[in-house]
Amino acid sequence: MRNLQNKDTGSYWCAVEIEGVWIDKTEQLHLTVQSAPDVSVVSSSVSGHEGGNVSVQCFYSSGYQNKLKQWCRYKDQRCYTVGRTDTSQSSSVQISDNVRRRSFTVLMTGLRLSDSGWFFCSAGDQQTSVQLTVTVPDVSLEDPHVPVSVTEPKPAVVTTEAFERNGVAALSSTTPNNESTVNSEEQHNEHHGHLEVWISVVVLLLLMVAVVLSAIILRNKLGQY
Repeated sequence: MRNLQNKDTGSYWCAVEIEGVWIDKTEQLHLTVQSAPDVSVVSSSVSGHEGGNVSVQCFYSSGYQNKLKQWCRYKDQRCYTVGRTDTSQSSSVQISDNVRRRSFTVLMTGLRLSDSGWFFCSAGDQQTSVQLTVTVPDVSLEDPHVPVSVTEPKPAVVTTEAFERNGVAALSSTTPNNESTVNSEEQHNEHHGHLEVWISVVVLLLLMVAVVLSAIILRNKLGQY
């Protein structure tokens, strides 16, 4: 059913016809066609972020085309009419009227948290309520769409200029110098190990010579007897 009129109000029923025969079971319903409200909105609840904008479209019937259109706040009964109003204590409000479409649009910019509350559109003596909710936008610490660049820190350089100025001997070392120092220590330990082996071999040979000489001397003494 389209383009309903007040005269369409009444009782209706649903029935089923099977092979030209209407069955006895039917479902009845009552339809009431109400007149369209003189002032209405698409949604009675709107929301926006702090610092952002919000728009509300209010519709009115043909009988209210020449009536005063307003956007008002229930809390303090502050009203805005067609045009633009900028104040330092509230967001900017602009109302534009489209007579051909029988609607006017309310645009609030620079929303503040204090703007949250109940408002109403009015045309003449007719009005409809709208609830506005202003929230704080979510701000992430890192934008997932922005690549994060990680730079590896440079090796630390230790300097002792301050100590040298005071006459105290000090070393200035960097990572390559540390590496060469470690290599020198390893070479020193390796040479020291080789020296210990050679000393052990020499001592062993001397002991063997001493034992042989002792055996020869002892045999000569026994031969004299």
